[in-house]
Amino acid sequence: ADASSPRSPLEAPDGANRGGVPSATPPPPVSRRLGVQATTRSTTPTRHVLDNGLRVILDPANTDVVAVRVAGLGGLRAAPASASGRVAAWARMLTRGAAGLDAHTFADEVESLGAGMSGMAGRSAQVVRGDFVRGNADAGLELFVDMLLHPDFPDEELALVRHDMLAALDEQDDVPELIAAERLWARLYPGHPYGAPAGGTRGTLGRLGVPALRELHARWLRADNLVVTVAGGFDPDLMLRKIRRWLGHLPGGWKAPAVVSPPPPRETVRVRVGSDREQAHVMVAWPGARVAGPEQPVVELAAGVLGGQGGRLFLQLREEHGLAYSVGAHGEDGWDSGLFVGGIATDPDRINEAQARLIATVQALAEGEVPAEELERARAAQLGGIEAELQATSSRAALAALTELYGSDGTAYRALARARVEAVTAPQIRSWAAGALVQPLAIARVEPR
Repeated sequence: ADASSPRSPLEAPDGANRGGVPSATPPPPVSRRLGVQATTRSTTPTRHVLDNGLRVILDPANTDVVAVRVAGLGGLRAAPASASGRVAAWARMLTRGAAGLDAHTFADEVESLGAGMSGMAGRSAQVVRGDFVRGNADAGLELFVDMLLHPDFPDEELALVRHDMLAALDEQDDVPELIAAERLWARLYPGHPYGAPAGGTRGTLGRLGVPALRELHARWLRADNLVVTVAGGFDPDLMLRKIRRWLGHLPGGWKAPAVVSPPPPRETVRVRVGSDREQAHVMVAWPGARVAGPEQPVVELAAGVLGGQGGRLFLQLREEHGLAYSVGAHGEDGWDSGLFVGGIATDPDRINEAQARLIATVQALAEGEVPAEELERARAAQLGGIEAELQATSSRAALAALTELYGSDGTAYRALARARVEAVTAPQIRSWAAGALVQPLAIARVEPR
């Protein structure tokens, strides 16, 4: 459903339902009397499922930081292509007033606690973030829950957010990489939310209203769609009791977006965009990975073999042939399909050579197994990045939430993150490349007019 659907309970004119909880009588804002600062007694992650289906991962540690994430499926898929920008606006609007606190008062309270809160949205999921110093975790978590359950989505703040998003569109028009990526997705996913600009268009932002944001939030905020993770310095027993009190009332009944990716084109789609820049940019797309699909770690390691200053693209296209100002490859996961993308910024006079060598270098992954030295370089880089992430409480909370959300055991996120990278073999990369990299799905060129 979108904003044109029948009036939802969240749009009650009397304001009795603030736009967060899809029930007739949501609980009042959380009071400021609940405490969470008991001494941590365990450092083993635990998983809990409340009676309403809400999944909770608690990951206590002896740190002075408490991080909470509430993750649910949705993201760009939660709004039709004709309403692009809605999910991005939702993420910006969550902190613009909640539970009767206007935007300035809410921001002042967050800043006075030394806390950080925000909404985030990707292609397939939406996440609400809260990070607190342990000494202020009581008040911080209560304010976070007020934001989650009672976002106000005030009209005057939406006007400011719309202004900022329109300004961002103007800035994006001057970034060749963003232009190329947007055109690729638009041509490969026509009529699909992935094919519409994530930040919206002037038309869709102009039509965006508060009722649509409230409906989007209500559809996402269903117990059977959500994972709550808390990491850092807290008492797990006390925290679980409070989560039951705060969120045990949430209703279930989440409905997955009825969105199906279109079939791939039979022939390579070619897009050319004129630019005022002196540089040219080429972006090439092949089939990529699904979110949490078995091919995802293989695709990530393939990108690692190609990318970085020790990767094939840099060494061959930049160092050997002098073709690239910048060059790289990466995967962009989607719910039921994604893209594997290679890109190069180059001299306009050499754009044809750069395009040909970019495609040839990527497709060479299918011609033979990656030598052990190359594969281990890419593996070491990814494992190093994982280890660095695991040092941060906020990253652990996020990784646990998404691991659980995408179908694995959220308490095992550390081991799973490492194991998925360690398990990839050179034959797997070659096999994937032989099936996926035979022919580009699309080529976008941004070059001087």
